Amino acid sequence: VDEVLASHQAYYQLRVCQEAVWEAFRIFLDRIPGTWEYQAWVRSCQQEALCISDIARNFSSSEEHIGLIHRVQAAAPSQKAKLSIYQPVYVPTLIYGHELWRPK
Repeated sequence: VDEVLASHQAYYQLRVCQEAVWEAFRIFLDRIPGTWEYQAWVRSCQQEALCISDIARNFSSSEEHIGLIHRVQAAAPSQKAKLSIYQPVYVPTLIYGHELWRPK
């Protein structure tokens, strides 16, 4: 039983880290990450036990995110900068034989 619990916990942590990192790239950097970059962030999330606010803080304070904000502001100086707002489109996903809805 202990092995099964440990396996489920490790799998849960992996999936949560994968989703959190993927969403951070979409929200803060507005791009799809490269494979090595994505894997490094996921590994960091797993090994350093980063919480969601740590990931958000790291991405939002990155040079790339600050640069994106400045570029958007420079492109529209007469308006307040409007970065893309994440609005999920839900799609069906099968998990353990059950249909769940998750963001696309």
